[in-house]
Parts: sequence; structure tokens; C-alpha cells
Amino acid sequence: MKVALVWNGDRSSALAYSNVKQKFDISFLITFLANGKSDLRVLSILKRQSENRGVPFFWAKMKTGHAEEYRETITELKKDYGIEGIVTNGNERLIENACDATGMKVIIA
Repeated sequence: MKVALVWNGDRSSALAYSNVKQKFDISFLITFLANGKSDLRVLSILKRQSENRGVPFFWAKMKTGHAEEYRETITELKKDYGIEGIVTNGNERLIENACDATGMKVIIA
């Protein structure tokens, strides 16, 4: 199964990655940037972390961070990249709701 793993670079992201890397095809690590906020320094660190794992990094910029934007982004991931599931650590309710609404599988790691 092709998945995207929600990545913020912390210990819980690394643990989730370790828990699923043998079970799923991790297409990329994804960071959702809600409310248009972005810190280029942080993004460069996250990108470097993904490169060290040999997995592409993808960030989704959102203007409002509302549920509809998450649904739209999840739908695009499914349609454009063939992603079948999103791996989270269980603390991303908006992402999980968007997955439920679009038929995307949620994997809690």
C-alpha cells in the first residue's frame, strides 16, 4: 500500500516512520502548513531528514487550515500520487477526518 507519512521532524514522527517502513510503501513524508505559516529553516531541516531516509519530502501549504482544505489536499494526494493511506501518530484529527471523508485509509503508528 502506498502511503504518505505525516512528518514534523520530532521523535513521534521518527517512531511512526520506524513502525511502518517495513509494512508500507512510504511514497513521501508530508508536512501540512496550516494558515500559510512556513519557516524556511524548519522546512529545510525536514527536507534534510527525509533525504537521510531516502524518502521524498512534500509540504502542503494551506491558506486557512480548515477541514475543507485538508479534504482537498487528501483528495489530490489520492488522485495525483496514488496514495492509499496516511500514516499519523493519532494526534491529527483534521487529517483523520479528511481521510474518512475521502475514503483514504488512516494508519496510526
